[in-house]
Amino acid sequence: MAEQGIRSEPAVSNDEEQPQEQSVNDESRADQPELRVWISPDRVKVLLDCPDPHAALDSVVERVETELCDLDLPAYPQNSELEQLIKESCVPGEHCCEVPLVRGTPPVAPVDGRVEWQDDFFATGFETDEDTGAVDYWNKIDKRGVHAGQLLVQVFPEIPGEPGEDVFGKTIKVTKPEKVRIKAGGGIEQRTDEDGAINYEAAVDGRLRYVDNILAVDDVYVVKGNADLETGNIRHAGALVIEGDVLVGATIEADGDIDVKGMCEPSDIRAGGDLVVAGGIIGNDAHRVDVGGRLQAKYLLDVRATVENDVEIAGEITHSFVKTRGRILVPRGRIAGGEAVALGGIRVDQAGADGAAETILKTAIDFREEEEIPELIDQVSQFRRARITIGKAMASAAKHQRSLTEQQKQTVALFEERGRRLRKIIECQQAKLESLTRDSGRCRRPLMVITSESHPGTTFFIGNESFRLNKSIFKPRLVVLKGRRVRIVPLGEDNMPDDL
Repeated sequence: MAEQGIRSEPAVSNDEEQPQEQSVNDESRADQPELRVWISPDRVKVLLDCPDPHAALDSVVERVETELCDLDLPAYPQNSELEQLIKESCVPGEHCCEVPLVRGTPPVAPVDGRVEWQDDFFATGFETDEDTGAVDYWNKIDKRGVHAGQLLVQVFPEIPGEPGEDVFGKTIKVTKPEKVRIKAGGGIEQRTDEDGAINYEAAVDGRLRYVDNILAVDDVYVVKGNADLETGNIRHAGALVIEGDVLVGATIEADGDIDVKGMCEPSDIRAGGDLVVAGGIIGNDAHRVDVGGRLQAKYLLDVRATVENDVEIAGEITHSFVKTRGRILVPRGRIAGGEAVALGGIRVDQAGADGAAETILKTAIDFREEEEIPELIDQVSQFRRARITIGKAMASAAKHQRSLTEQQKQTVALFEERGRRLRKIIECQQAKLESLTRDSGRCRRPLMVITSESHPGTTFFIGNESFRLNKSIFKPRLVVLKGRRVRIVPLGEDNMPDDL
């Protein structure tokens, strides 16, 4: 805020007629301030700067009072009160500097809520041999196993601020603090400590899960053998471990992680958390794999999969259609045939293969955004039209309020309740839209890394731009977007991305 107030020049004295004394006085007054009354940038104080006021206190008081009057303040000290205040602001021989004459009420800033995790439970990556630096892609870092009674996270709630008042009597507003939203799911105990922090503890031994702001500990269901006709279709609210294979035709669903020690034949699999398959996954057009976390397997063959986080494949992805909002990582294998779509980028050793069907690799594309945003927008429009219709009906009913029968009044009350529910639904859908767009922008990575070779028949998409390869390249390459064109450029240590 610009500084307000009036600056006053020192009164002219007979010093002008004494040139020899003028130079001495100028030197002695070099550091003295000019008299001015001004408003602090935050508008909470009116301040005074002036040379030592004691020598001509009456004159200083008169000038200060005039300037205070010119500021159009609702209240300020006058006469003897102002004289006493200035007199006490400094001792004789000293100058006044930023002496408060009028004080407002400063606002109290809000405090945002905050979260303190007790460990890095959701760390990702793989174990690395300390001596050789070799990465073991089958030994994933995992800290999500927790024990009953273990403190997981502390949530410190937000503290609202308090508005202030400036020297003109106007309210100084404060912003609303950011809230922290964590909900306790299954397997979680919640309590508030003496400091007001909310502690979330594991109520059971299990595996920690945190999705859509819901914190839960999943107890584990273990299948001793294959998932087949003998077990029937499996649906579990927690984590699931299958110690054998998933045989053709099975339906496997779990709200938490699914860990398959064998392989998966064509089947429908839905994991709310991660899906880890020690062997490979074989699919077909009739079956789908839907993963709410990460997908890790030895290979994918003819698989149709949608994944929220990273796809990590040790061998190869062949004739599959894989979409993820994370990354696709095949650092030692190839992607040949089918389509691989990754919002967060792709790393593969070999792109395409000689004699393979058309291979399409896409990055910086959010399949959720493409599928869900049009539907959400349509839903919001429908709900808004319904709410407008209800509003018109309510306005009409209000005009005849006195003549309504008891049954009609009950009908009006039902319409009011429906209108409130529609408003909440609209707010919820709007929040989903904003969250989807925000998450998509944060995860988008317009980049592909090919560490070994690329083959003709492979088409690279970055967003809506594409490039089709017509000849083999047997060198490491980086696929990037330059301007509005997809380019394949050499890959070396100087441009190797750290996160792919």
